[in-house]
Amino acid sequence: MKLFGICLIKNEADIIAYSLTKHSVWADLIFVYDNGSTDGTWEIVLELAKTNPKIIPFKQEAKPFRDGLRAEVFNTFKHLASDGDWWCIRCDSDEFYIDDPRVILPQISRFHQVVTSLHYEYYLTQEELPTYQFNKPTEELLNQIHYYHPKVTSETRFIKHRSRLVWPETDGFPKRKGIVSPIKIRLKHFQFRTPEQIEARMKVRKQARADGYKYFVKDVVETWKELVLPQGELIKESPEMRYGWVKDPNHIPWYLYTYRFIMHALKIYP
Repeated sequence: MKLFGICLIKNEADIIAYSLTKHSVWADLIFVYDNGSTDGTWEIVLELAKTNPKIIPFKQEAKPFRDGLRAEVFNTFKHLASDGDWWCIRCDSDEFYIDDPRVILPQISRFHQVVTSLHYEYYLTQEELPTYQFNKPTEELLNQIHYYHPKVTSETRFIKHRSRLVWPETDGFPKRKGIVSPIKIRLKHFQFRTPEQIEARMKVRKQARADGYKYFVKDVVETWKELVLPQGELIKESPEMRYGWVKDPNHIPWYLYTYRFIMHALKIYP
């Protein structure tokens, strides 16, 4: 079993080297698509790839952002994968796995082809804002951020490779991507790290929305301080990692689940 990561980035210079290094511990190859960085992110990737053979710089191309850009990576490199390998279709630079994918993925039943996340969203807090040392190295900086939102989301992260899997470059996911496993993989999402990084994130996402992307709503604010929350609205991390659910976007009615399960089991669907 091999694990492949698809990393779509733009202006992540503060974290990309640390992130790719961490992801390359569990991934066999990470394919990096830079969507038009202007802050030196792509140059960092190219330099890191010289010493880390798991990092494959795919290309840098400034296109209007859409989730289907990841399909370009998949369709270029899918010949390297065999049935039973896994794709981390969103190997994002600000996400770090609590659970080791090399441990979780072998536990997935042969009747399931999709693994979703438990997505802990970390925030800077108003109370600790004066104490953060934003000039620290990335790992030390992230270790200062301890609070996450109580509402945990679930998103598709890993899809099992099948030779008949088709991913149109207009779509955010492969067609007939598969049946979602009840086993989820936990990750920490450090989307807000420093005032400067939050402002850069806001700019990138506002441009994506201006180009027609319909998501990134929560980043459309007037000032970065609106994305720094009081501790009373958050949960401090602990070994238990408590959470409350928001609606799971992968949930489907039982009859549709049964139909898809049968179609995949009979190999009518890939």
